[in-house]
Amino acid sequence: MTRDVSLAAWQVRYEVRSFFRNRRAAFFSLFLPIALLLLFGSLQSGQEIASRGDIPLVTYYEPGMIAYGLVLTAFTGLLIGTAQLRDSGVLKRIQGTPLPWWAYLAGRVGATVVALLAMTAAMVVIGYLAFGVHLRAAPLPGLVLALLMGTACFATLALGLSRFVPNAELARPLAIGVILPLSVISGQFFPLDNAPAWLNDVANALPVKAMTDAIQVAFDPRTAGPGIKWGDLLTLGLWTIVGIRLTTGLFRSLSARA
Repeated sequence: MTRDVSLAAWQVRYEVRSFFRNRRAAFFSLFLPIALLLLFGSLQSGQEIASRGDIPLVTYYEPGMIAYGLVLTAFTGLLIGTAQLRDSGVLKRIQGTPLPWWAYLAGRVGATVVALLAMTAAMVVIGYLAFGVHLRAAPLPGLVLALLMGTACFATLALGLSRFVPNAELARPLAIGVILPLSVISGQFFPLDNAPAWLNDVANALPVKAMTDAIQVAFDPRTAGPGIKWGDLLTLGLWTIVGIRLTTGLFRSLSARA
């Protein structure tokens, strides 16, 4: 077991290097959210949200872009990558190497966590330097929990759902076609305080909004205490259980093919 863990740790290092060398993956997962933050933050400079205590719009927008980057990396990136590895036979060939397939997938998830930490840190620094968005120390526990739960949720869902993607060519349009509208109705790009009640009910039941709201609390200057939204974390936890069940099915299918 110790040997397998060491192999998984080695795989994490390898996947991190591969991720940052893949310009397309790095752009869409890291640089696109940062570019959107700079673009819309500049366009919305000085604007405030009256319905949320007159907080600056960019203070609302920055955590939305962090949430968007998390979904792009932990869900879209893993879903597309896993489907490609499956179709190309890499996952099957892993069975003939000393590296267990679960350690290989763990390496990919670990690399995703590293990329998300880098993206979040860059967003916090850029938000502060360019727009004066302050991230206070008190709500940091809520932010950390939201990032961890969100990563676990979307990574397991991506791995599990990759089994149902017909082929790798359809993975990208399917992932984007699902995530983009969910990001919009979850308020990642702009507030939806006046949205219809039924639309809010749909969004509240899904993990994208739960994760977005949990991250936004940490940046809201009105937040007191650790900034932990237990209801949103519960939603993420329930969807993580769904993702684990789906991922277990992926593992069984890989084992059956070995």
